[in-house]
Amino acid sequence: MTIYRHAGRRRIQQKHNLILPVFFVAAAAVLLLQYGWMRNNRLRFLRPSGVEIITCPFCNGSGFVRDPDDQTRWIPCPVCFGVGLRPVRHFDDYDILCPACGGMGRIYDPAARSAHVCRRCHGRGLIRRPGSPPLVVRSTARKPKR
Repeated sequence: MTIYRHAGRRRIQQKHNLILPVFFVAAAAVLLLQYGWMRNNRLRFLRPSGVEIITCPFCNGSGFVRDPDDQTRWIPCPVCFGVGLRPVRHFDDYDILCPACGGMGRIYDPAARSAHVCRRCHGRGLIRRPGSPPLVVRSTARKPKR
């Protein structure tokens, strides 16, 4: 009978020795999965300051410009709508400010006395650097049920 007790103790001891390696393998798997998820979603966490504040170059950030008809009157800026600033959100490091509109997304046309949407950046204020990979934006919206 002592032989069976000794064998039973040995089996229990072997089970306890197996717990530690299984724990380390599971922890390593969790860390690898977490690394992969963080790499795919790095813009959410690694670049929280992806918003840049652009000062309007047309009104120099004041929000008002002189009326072309009456130089004594001030009117709201047609490019920034009287705000003077515009927040621009960078998706990644390949986004640069549009050189045509200066990041505002609108260009003032003196002949028409109004501002129109920038044709180069389509109103976004940013363009992709030449030779950069295409931007892939995943939708987080739920699909409608059928």
